[in-house]
Amino acid sequence: MPRRQRSSPRWAFILGLAAFAGVIVAVVVALSSGAESGDIRSTTTAQVVKAPPSGLPKLPGHVVFTSKFENPKFPEWFKQALPGRIRLVHNSPYEGKANALFEVRPGDIEPQTGSPRAEFTGPTFEEGDDIYVRTAFRVPEANTFEGPWQLIQQFHEAEEWSGSPGTAVFLTSNRRIRIGHGDSTEIDWQSKPLVDDRWYVLTYRVKFSRNPKVGFMEVWLNGKHQRLRDGHFRQYGFTQQKRHSYLKTGIYRSVYSKGVSLIEDDSLTISELPH
Repeated sequence: MPRRQRSSPRWAFILGLAAFAGVIVAVVVALSSGAESGDIRSTTTAQVVKAPPSGLPKLPGHVVFTSKFENPKFPEWFKQALPGRIRLVHNSPYEGKANALFEVRPGDIEPQTGSPRAEFTGPTFEEGDDIYVRTAFRVPEANTFEGPWQLIQQFHEAEEWSGSPGTAVFLTSNRRIRIGHGDSTEIDWQSKPLVDDRWYVLTYRVKFSRNPKVGFMEVWLNGKHQRLRDGHFRQYGFTQQKRHSYLKTGIYRSVYSKGVSLIEDDSLTISELPH
């Protein structure tokens, strides 16, 4: 998980000088409110913080979808959730004035799909598309999820499909993020345990393909490029099981899950590279 930026030993001396007290305060504030810095391909680790960032770097390619989660009607999304299970909250958003909170409780069944979910549906992508997805997310301390699995993002196949998605992001019972096939047969990357009530920025690149020699995944956490299952920064494998798939974000979990699932999202952006 992200490393803390270490201070130089000379700070101890500087902190003792009253003449530099104002400078030190400014530096501490800047560090505590920092976000990702530099190009997305940089391996610089960003600070994991509660405070809003000073700004996010531009993703490669051109932006094709964005959601700031500021409008309570969420007009850019199609919603599948019980009333009140997706809502805006204003408690220290990652940026702006609000962010989205998703919730699934025991016994919740969304009537349209007959599944325990509180999800938004977004844009559709085709085989051959090469995209970056970036989301700020936070796991509230009140999250008590226990169960075999839950997804917080997925690319659901657009055609008639009853199977698992080719690409999915899991949040496990022990507060780890996992990315890979939706049926868990292959997991490309798994994080260390997350800290409750802290914002993280997850960025991943997906080349959509049913051909395992063409499709691939790359992952960044707080700006740091992650080594994947085989030790490399890029993992090849099929990332799509039909020609079209669409993004879903929020919570979708097993009917055998227990506890209350909670996840907060902010500042979701998708960019696409030219073919």
